[in-house]
Amino acid sequence: MERNSLSRRGMGLPLAAFVALAALFILVPLVIVVIVSLTPAEFLRLPEGRLSLRWYEELLRSEDFLKAFLRSLALAALSAAGSVVLGTLTALALVRYRFRGGTVLETLCMAPLIVPQVVIGLALLQFFSKFGMAQSFTGLVLSHVILCFPFVLRIVGASLKGFNVNLEHAARTLGASWFAAHRHVVYPLIRPGVLVAAAFAFITSFDNLTVSLFLAGPYQVTLPIQMYLHIDYSNDPLIASVSTALIGLAVVFVVLFEKLGGLRKVF
Repeated sequence: MERNSLSRRGMGLPLAAFVALAALFILVPLVIVVIVSLTPAEFLRLPEGRLSLRWYEELLRSEDFLKAFLRSLALAALSAAGSVVLGTLTALALVRYRFRGGTVLETLCMAPLIVPQVVIGLALLQFFSKFGMAQSFTGLVLSHVILCFPFVLRIVGASLKGFNVNLEHAARTLGASWFAAHRHVVYPLIRPGVLVAAAFAFITSFDNLTVSLFLAGPYQVTLPIQMYLHIDYSNDPLIASVSTALIGLAVVFVVLFEKLGGLRKVF
């Protein structure tokens, strides 16, 4: 017992050092972005002498960025909702029922995680062009649902595999319909997994650039596209203030989600 405890302590220090280095590797660039966003200079550089909120004021006055942010929020919310509904129903079918071709179907559903997004964007552009949706908000929503769907399928499927199906059978035996059993028994027990899947889907849609570049028209510019276009023609710290605002939103999102207990209940 003593030898085991000593060996664990000996392994604990290098492991802690490795984790600390990994955290620094991830966090230091973010800290630099935040500091750069406080510069009063006209171009991207670390502030010298004093800090300024000038570029946050510019951000609040920028109609292009505000409209793109609201559009990305709406797009991410609709994409997350659509992918959660489709992914949950598909997960129920694949986990609960055994049928010929089920493994092949599951592999095809995971294809958006494997196929390069450039290929997906080009394919969707050609497909939606035949229906006049290549540069429409509807086309963007459908394309993002396709991208988010595999995350929902995998996470909700994992929750369903850990679900005791006898609870559903008991509800059905007591007279509950299929819909009532899933609404009052199955869904409350897999809800943490559904919440995590919705969070992943929302983030995936909100941050997507590659596929959106193919399908977004001039009036459907999302926030990642607006940031990409701004970097292309300008070198001012406005992009650093936008990035800092997104970092702050991500922190708030994670804290609120953790308060709800979603990650703890799933993992």
